[in-house]
Amino acid sequence: MKLLKRAFIGVLLAVSASVTSAETFPDRIVRIVVPYAPGGTVDTIARLLAQRLSTQFGQQVIVDNRPGANGVIGSTSVYRSPADGYTLLIQTSTFLVTPMLLKNVPYTVEKDFTPISNLGSVPMIMTANPNLPYKNLAEFLSAAKTDSSKFTFSTAALGSPGHLAQEAIKRDAKISIPIVPYKGTGPALADVIGGHVSSTIDALPSSLPHIKSGKLKALAVTSAKRIPQMPEVPTVAESGLPGFEVTSWYGLFAPTGLPAPLAQKIQKEVAIAMKSESVSKALTDQGFVIQGSTPEELASHVKAENVKLGRLVKDAKINIE
Repeated sequence: MKLLKRAFIGVLLAVSASVTSAETFPDRIVRIVVPYAPGGTVDTIARLLAQRLSTQFGQQVIVDNRPGANGVIGSTSVYRSPADGYTLLIQTSTFLVTPMLLKNVPYTVEKDFTPISNLGSVPMIMTANPNLPYKNLAEFLSAAKTDSSKFTFSTAALGSPGHLAQEAIKRDAKISIPIVPYKGTGPALADVIGGHVSSTIDALPSSLPHIKSGKLKALAVTSAKRIPQMPEVPTVAESGLPGFEVTSWYGLFAPTGLPAPLAQKIQKEVAIAMKSESVSKALTDQGFVIQGSTPEELASHVKAENVKLGRLVKDAKINIE
């Protein structure tokens, strides 16, 4: 009986401590880790969210870019951080695919991270250097089928949504184009703009400003339908690959062991931030579909995505080693 009593008291103290930590959170700087270089969609979302959360929390929320190893370096830094809510991680589906492609990744997404919220999703767009003579993807594919040695793809990370879309296009169009990996969207886009790489596929928010400025040429969108931001740009499906559709989602995570009351508090604040005018307008203007889901909904989404993406990786025969 004494042992049971002590155990019961221990549980009560633990629950009380987690509730107290949620009530007082945050009382110091909160860090959002972006495991990719500045300039990409993940970075854009993180900075808009951090700015808004700083106002809501009354505490500074900073973005910490830690690129490298396909997002593993930044993600590992969060995995090894205390589960106190002060270190968070924004990731995309690359988070799930990388452990399928690389050996010795120290974490398992479903076991070693606490889901906070699915922030939303966005269509992707295939762009090319403006000096290339092709007006759309259909012309690009026709030329690539004749002589693919003239073409290269850049990707923000192997296993990223853009990379998977590129592999799917190569498979469906029966073409062979080398894919060059970079440490994030910024560098991947920069080399297309500079003419060092022919084309890339990336999330719309990071590519759209360069398209509007004329530094990139839009060839096709990966969504099932054309997008209102650029109704003149055809879909990949319209370009000769029927049924094609790939979008990119973005989630907020914390280290495993984060107390449920604290996870719920952060999720509620994030939902408010994502729906605020300053964040929602900036993102929806770029094609972003805001969600702000619960931790349980993100957990369910991750589980389903693991199955779907695992099948995609196998079908495309992607191998980093």
